Amino acid sequence: VIVFSTMLGVNMTKNIELTNPSKKAITYNVALSSQAHFSIKEDQVKIDPKQTVSFPIEYQSRFSRTVDSQIVFTSRREGNVHAAAMVFKLRSRCTGRKPRRTIPVSAVLYEVGAVDVEVDNPFGEEADFQLILRESYACDADRNPIKSQ
Repeated sequence: VIVFSTMLGVNMTKNIELTNPSKKAITYNVALSSQAHFSIKEDQVKIDPKQTVSFPIEYQSRFSRTVDSQIVFTSRREGNVHAAAMVFKLRSRCTGRKPRRTIPVSAVLYEVGAVDVEVDNPFGEEADFQLILRESYACDADRNPIKSQ
C-alpha cells in the first residue's frame, strides 16, 4: 500500500520506481481504478534495458475521509518479451486541516458582538460546512498576556 499522508486541501505527488532488469525494453500500459482523487499524467511508460524510471502519481486532497484506489501496470507484448503485471494499492490519510481563511476579531469581555462570515464553496456541488470558533489571547514577544485597555 502506498500511503499519501497530507493535510486536507494540500496535493501530494509520489513516485513509483520501476526497474527493467532484462536486456530488452518493456512498455507498460497504466490504468487507475479511480481517477476522482488520484491522477497520472501518462497512461504508458517505457523502460529501457537495465534502466529505472520514476512514475509520478498525484493525490488531490479534498476530503478528510480515507480514499482507496489502485494503479495497474500491464506490459505490452513486444515479440517474445512479456513482463508480469504489477498492481499497487493507493490510500489517502488526512493528517490535519489547514484553515482556508482566518478572521481575526477583537472584542470586549462580556459584551455581545456579531461578525458576518462569508462562506465560499470550493466544490462543484452542494455541501454542508462547519464553522469553528477558536479563542486566543494577545501576547507580547515573550508570550506574556497583553492587558486590555
